[in-house]
Amino acid sequence: MLSNIQKNIILRAVRIRLLEGEELDDILQSYTKLTYAEREEIKALLGA
Repeated sequence: MLSNIQKNIILRAVRIRLLEGEELDDILQSYTKLTYAEREEIKALLGA
């Protein structure tokens, strides 16, 4: 389970990487310590 601070940091980093042209699934795969549920939660927060 991610804390709010951890979630906010990851969300900010993911948004930056998306702006640089990376694909969301590739970005989330690079965070190897995230569980499937945490990845899905991040996708939901991003509206993907």
